[in-house]
Amino acid sequence: MRTCYRIASYLGAVLIAVPAYAVDLACLSRNPSTKDWVPEAVFVSIDTQSLKARVLDEYTLSVMEGPALAEVSRPTSKRLQLNWALIDATDLSGRSTNVKFKMTLNLKTFKFNYSGVSESSFLTPGSASGTCAPWDRIPDPKS
Repeated sequence: MRTCYRIASYLGAVLIAVPAYAVDLACLSRNPSTKDWVPEAVFVSIDTQSLKARVLDEYTLSVMEGPALAEVSRPTSKRLQLNWALIDATDLSGRSTNVKFKMTLNLKTFKFNYSGVSESSFLTPGSASGTCAPWDRIPDPKS
């Protein structure tokens, strides 16, 4: 949870620069399939005008000074899909690799599925599901 609070404090400083038409969500992971590429929390700011999103989690912070830019698509009227990649991300064992992330968000239930796939065949892809809420009301991971 310490990472969650570190990211939240970073977002508090950045929120001033977020446009008024952005949707800001905090998403907490549950039921991870592996430890690699599954963050405790993912913070997402979706620009509803340009359909771009800023994504911030511990892997993004390990590679960049700020959030990654994600492509947003809407495969159905009730789902959003975000795709982004990080170059030279470090896993839990200290190995660096390029990782592609995908997050699908159900707009009706605010449940999400998250996956991270490394370009290295030695690392296991990670996936998780969880709950999202407006980022000023962080969801309880036990619910």
